[in-house]
Amino acid sequence: MGQWLALMLPLALCPLAAPVSAQDTGTTSYAALYRALQPALDVGRHDRVLATANVQSKLPQVSPAAIRMEIRSRRGVRRLAIADDGNFDFPVDAGLLAEDPAVVSNQPRGSLTLSVSLAFRPYPTLRVPYREISKALAQASELIAADQARSSASVRGVEVHFAEGHDATVAIRGDNERTFMAGADGRVVLIDNPQWRGPDVEVEFSEMPLRLMPYIDTGGAP
Repeated sequence: MGQWLALMLPLALCPLAAPVSAQDTGTTSYAALYRALQPALDVGRHDRVLATANVQSKLPQVSPAAIRMEIRSRRGVRRLAIADDGNFDFPVDAGLLAEDPAVVSNQPRGSLTLSVSLAFRPYPTLRVPYREISKALAQASELIAADQARSSASVRGVEVHFAEGHDATVAIRGDNERTFMAGADGRVVLIDNPQWRGPDVEVEFSEMPLRLMPYIDTGGAP
């Protein structure tokens, strides 16, 4: 398990790193997961971008809540707390890398997919200068471009996620104002427009989004 994935419309998964097989016993090494995940999780100086590890089962009857993963090192057993949506904190630890302990799952061999999703740091207000969003898009573009395995992928805009069933909107305030209505799935996609980067253009959310994510075009890559 372990490939850098970015969510994009319509819920397609775009792999951005080499996969690592999952095991049901203590044979998946920490170093293998570290090598797969660390480049994606280490957003470094990209202060507007967040990276989150996520685990999902390929078996439809297995929810993330049923997945158990733990690192069995000489310092003791460290269980990875997996949220209901599959998100978890993967420890990027030089000491663990040197020891290279086993990472154990309670799931069958090869049934898990480990991924990293990119998201933007949330904004504290309902109105945000578009230039701020543009800076976040530039940082996401830099991260994507740095992955040589997916050089054809590019960031085309931002996905705004609201709760499903809400009549939420995203409006562009300034010259040539426009309003975008969220779909039934709660998403709005804003394709980056250079005309919106002026000093007086703002993005207005009707309610606080659940999350903001880069909208990625794979350029026809599988």
